[in-house]
Amino acid sequence: MQRGVIVGCGAMGKCHGEAYSKIENARIIAVVDTDQAKGEALAEQLQCKWVASLEELKQEQVDFVDICLPTFLHLPAIREAAFLTDKIICEKPLAVKKEEIEETLSLIREKNLKLMVAHVLRFFEGYVKTKELIEDGTLGAINSISCTRRQKMPAWSGNNWFANTALSGGLVFDLLIHDLDYVVWMLGKPKAVVGHVTYSEEKSPAHVKVQLHYENCTADMVASWGMPRGFAEGGLRSCLEVIGENAMVYSDNTGSFVVTDHEGAKEYPMEGYDGYEAELRYFVECCEQGISPEKVRVDSVEVSLEVAHAVSRSMEEQRIIYLEK
Repeated sequence: MQRGVIVGCGAMGKCHGEAYSKIENARIIAVVDTDQAKGEALAEQLQCKWVASLEELKQEQVDFVDICLPTFLHLPAIREAAFLTDKIICEKPLAVKKEEIEETLSLIREKNLKLMVAHVLRFFEGYVKTKELIEDGTLGAINSISCTRRQKMPAWSGNNWFANTALSGGLVFDLLIHDLDYVVWMLGKPKAVVGHVTYSEEKSPAHVKVQLHYENCTADMVASWGMPRGFAEGGLRSCLEVIGENAMVYSDNTGSFVVTDHEGAKEYPMEGYDGYEAELRYFVECCEQGISPEKVRVDSVEVSLEVAHAVSRSMEEQRIIYLEK
């Protein structure tokens, strides 16, 4: 049984807590939050204790720490968690500012942490199946990828830190990073990137459109926090389309998964498993085996962050950015 601690009792902390409750070989022994009401509420739900800081758990046996804090708090939390265990999962993105990314990566390597960044699309069923079809050759050489991820501005971030680009990294680092990381995970670092951003009346980023350029493939991405409140009944809509020489895939978060080849289209039934649960099951298995999470290698996450910074630079300078191999 792996004994874990969740740091941060907001939306993601609750989401992860619910997933752990379904994982037989994991038990949350404590939740950490400076907000006592939030902490006690989640502690009651998970039947564990609430503490205000990781410092209070130094005498406990802690096998893993799950960091579900706002992005700008990740580095200090990882530093504190490393005193308790070398097995840590941290919400994405790992960090935003270049100096914090470098400091975090140095800490991971210095302490030899078995750290996993929670890039959950790598575990969502439609995205997993699509990658399998690419790797087994079903689709053939990939020529085009399209990703969209759209919603209204999230209202559940404490003090609306999402809207502060200096804290969250804005649309690129908080929302687009899902699809950007997925494409980089599949295809590696692109040759070039170009991005464009449009703003709301409040002057906050509302929509970004991005292209990643590969040798013979272009990945187009749209990420939006500027959708009308009634869009998708207030929720999120995402879709993925991958076109190869032999076939194409269309998948979305309503459960649709369609493969179209030269003979026609066929819809595949989805098992409907929870991507968050799959992600955390994998992490707990790695903890049990005492191994680093190979499915979300830190070096692959480092490349995704490099590409995200290039996208941000492209939007600021309004030009294409070429990346070094």
